[in-house]
Amino acid sequence: GGTIAMRAAIDHPQRVSALALVATSSRVGRAAADWYRQRVEIVERNDPQLRETLDRDTAEVYAESPAELEEGLMIRRQSTTDPRGYGNACAAMAALNASPLDPELDRITAPTLIVASERDKHCPPKAAEIIAAGIKGSRFEVIPDAGHQIPVEKPRELARSMISFLND
Repeated sequence: GGTIAMRAAIDHPQRVSALALVATSSRVGRAAADWYRQRVEIVERNDPQLRETLDRDTAEVYAESPAELEEGLMIRRQSTTDPRGYGNACAAMAALNASPLDPELDRITAPTLIVASERDKHCPPKAAEIIAAGIKGSRFEVIPDAGHQIPVEKPRELARSMISFLND
């Protein structure tokens, strides 16, 4: 979601009045790109192990909030009923390895809040720092004791950050 929001803010700045980027990245490394490409291949060959792979991936994302895993699995399963959308999203993420958004971040002119979480293994705080360095005047915050699922793990803290940002 954050990658799409950044792309929209870069390409259509007149349509973006404010931007909140939560647990996202403007680039992916080689290992992550390979991971995303593997997911694309699984979707393209209609692999019978797709559902199991998605469930395993979801469990990894919810490792910091195991009490929320069941709901996370339900949401993932509903959102991937037609896995082609997931495959397209994975292809777009893999493309960030060769074409990161970093060189274009300075084109984002909307007020921007960038939120990372202390224990996010998928989009660590360093990824958010890179985005913050590229967007002039952006606000950067780190939410402690949370993994990648900030809205699930720390909804009040995230809401406070967003409300404060939007009220400024």
